[in-house]
Amino acid sequence: MLKLNDEITPESQVRLIQIDAQLESYLTERKYLIPGFSLNVLVNDLGVPLHALTYYFNNYKGKTFLKWKNQLRIEEAIQLMQSGKADFHTLESVGEACGYKSRSNFIQAFKAQTGESPSAYLKRLG
Repeated sequence: MLKLNDEITPESQVRLIQIDAQLESYLTERKYLIPGFSLNVLVNDLGVPLHALTYYFNNYKGKTFLKWKNQLRIEEAIQLMQSGKADFHTLESVGEACGYKSRSNFIQAFKAQTGESPSAYLKRLG
């Protein structure tokens, strides 16, 4: 979601595009699934200053870092559920596999993104 405007200098636009490319490459490592993954971890791993990443998420991606991270984690949880892995594991273990330290945080994030609980989603899958 590109949200650049005329107020951003051409140099800043180039830098935001570079950060986006770095992040796309970084996503293949799937570190966002590790419990405790934070913006500071991303700052250290990418070598991009905190203010630049914060600006990138809020203004280039149009969402906070936390919303971005939760979106990736819930997409992973949905994949696990759709592939049948949740049939052999508890929803709590699915949440843990996606980086959530607690069942309640997983359920809250899942509901925020999908509008339903993980158990309701699973029932709908049949």
